[in-house]
Amino acid sequence: MNLIRNKKEIIIASITIILFVCTLFIKYKVENLSITNANGKLAIGSAQGMGIGIIENGKMVSKRYYDDGTSSEVSSSTPLFQEILNSDSVFCIGKKYNEEIKIRNTGQYFYTRIVINKYWQDTENNINQELDSSKINIDILEENGWILDTNTKDKNRIIAYYKYMVPPDGETNPVIDNISISSDILKQFNISSNGGNITLANKYDGNSAVVEIEADAVGVTSNMEAAIESAWNVKAEINENGEIVSVSPIE
Repeated sequence: MNLIRNKKEIIIASITIILFVCTLFIKYKVENLSITNANGKLAIGSAQGMGIGIIENGKMVSKRYYDDGTSSEVSSSTPLFQEILNSDSVFCIGKKYNEEIKIRNTGQYFYTRIVINKYWQDTENNINQELDSSKINIDILEENGWILDTNTKDKNRIIAYYKYMVPPDGETNPVIDNISISSDILKQFNISSNGGNITLANKYDGNSAVVEIEADAVGVTSNMEAAIESAWNVKAEINENGEIVSVSPIE
């Protein structure tokens, strides 16, 4: 089942994986990508000439571009994670699937970050806090120029900042290159008894593994550290080469 939703504010590319023990059925939705100005607010006038897109395995799957300060174009051509379904007849627990995600600049110079939310969702579409989101395996490629935010308090959220300024028509290095669901979930059961009968039920059965990917950017200004602090609420240290060397919470 494919769901595509476009909003005026943001575009988020996400995947929902429905778990039935050994088989996963996948449904998609595309919601948001965002561009923020130096004040941390989405303002069409101040975002003039900025554009950002999500690249999946070499293909643009979502983008947003502000052209003349009065209008914007949002388009989504292909749902994410299609190749995962095409590679197997079923989604195999424990198998690593190739999934390369990059960010492309389709406008003016910017700095960018990616936010990945991953969690388990019950049959009523509520987040199931009892299930372990770390079983949804996504590793940030820090060796590719990404700085992992180790101060994130939300266990279901991954934030990574790209250390390099991205030029017009440029792309970041891949931030992730695979995705998998840990085979450990097949070994976790709830035990119940009714009279003389004992029932074992997999804890994760009937739940959905949800991964949401959000990319956003801050346009280059004369005081870049202040712009990043205003937009992302973090303190970034930028060296003389224009590279972000550290990101820390605002004290």
